[in-house]
Amino acid sequence: MKPVQLVIEGAGSVVAQYYLPALERLCQEGCHFGLTFVDDSRFWRDDPDLVARMQLLRARMGRIGATYLDKSEPADFMQWSGLDPDALVIATPDRTHVEVALEWVRRSVPPRAIYIEKPLDVSVSRARDLLGVIGPENDVVRAFDHYRARLLPAHAEFDMLAGFLKSGIAKFTFYFLEDRSGADPLFAAERGKHQGPIENENRQVALREGLLLDAMPHVIAVLAHFGAVSSMELKGLRAGKYTGVGGVPDEAASIDGETFAEVRFLFRSHLGNRAEGVAYIGKGIKGSQRLGRDYDHNTKLLVIEGVNGRKATFDFRKSGSGNPSKSIWTESSKEFHRFDLHSDPYYVFLRSITSSTDFDERIALPVEVGKRTLEVIEDMRYPVVELLRKGHQLPAYPCGIFGMRDSLYLEDVVSLLPPMYGR
Repeated sequence: MKPVQLVIEGAGSVVAQYYLPALERLCQEGCHFGLTFVDDSRFWRDDPDLVARMQLLRARMGRIGATYLDKSEPADFMQWSGLDPDALVIATPDRTHVEVALEWVRRSVPPRAIYIEKPLDVSVSRARDLLGVIGPENDVVRAFDHYRARLLPAHAEFDMLAGFLKSGIAKFTFYFLEDRSGADPLFAAERGKHQGPIENENRQVALREGLLLDAMPHVIAVLAHFGAVSSMELKGLRAGKYTGVGGVPDEAASIDGETFAEVRFLFRSHLGNRAEGVAYIGKGIKGSQRLGRDYDHNTKLLVIEGVNGRKATFDFRKSGSGNPSKSIWTESSKEFHRFDLHSDPYYVFLRSITSSTDFDERIALPVEVGKRTLEVIEDMRYPVVELLRKGHQLPAYPCGIFGMRDSLYLEDVVSLLPPMYGR
């Protein structure tokens, strides 16, 4: 059987940190597939640091037998124009996702499958443009989110979960909190430098619009396992921005948007009932007093409570005190069932799309759902966007500064921030 031909558009930090390690692992395991990375050096060739980084990245690509094409070079562009992949992954900057997808969709022979990294784009109108070209019933182009892939158990286990919560879902809480400040032990190397979480990660450009656009797709992609994205309805919002950048107590985060949000919304489950939920998304947050110290500095937890009083928890952490796992609890809080979540979702994803036997249709979502996800997030972001448009500042909360202060717990941050929408 002919090996699957895979093309990855993009060669930035997401590819370096997540895709390449997973591909290296697949190659070590003896998996056979053709692999081409597509890049455009005009975005980085004038920056010496990025040039050095790309040289190392290309060396890693070469060691696993991958081809590297630079679309800014005429010869490489011609070779790119003739590619005929079985599967295409788009991992370019968010604002270019639809543009790149349309280049491939409009080919006389498009790829058999196209996967677009979250979010589908930064613009809902661009997502609508894509949907207008491919049509709502298209199953070739799909939206991929690695948190959805992390929660990908056997069908039998999902059936068991549905049976366990068969009376319906009453409520859910999603904690997506990181500290990453100068007071976070995991970021000891950054002490005395940036101090701010986003600055420590050097993600000021990627997160410029705020955390809702970056992190909320993860939340919605996971919840889509349990209900209809189209049913999500915003009921309340708080948002703020941390201070403490550079060790200066009142120096605000160096992005335009929010660094924390509490989002309350309604959601119709696949079991038919309406559930009330809340998502806490933020950086510069120590953890949650409600959950305890085991979750300090890194809290990635989904808690679903059934109408029947039963509870299911999903721990998405890859490091710290927790390991990716799921537990189901009875009314008396006695553990009923547990299984591990996938600690390397990119490996799961790439193994699925490069295999003719292991493909799982739940690995990605239809473009229509990706577009609806952006619409939901646009509603959530609207109060923040309007506040900033009017020239006002977001409410502030203090993040940790090494040797001076710790980041606050979630409950304390929420108490500092007034509602921006709803109650």
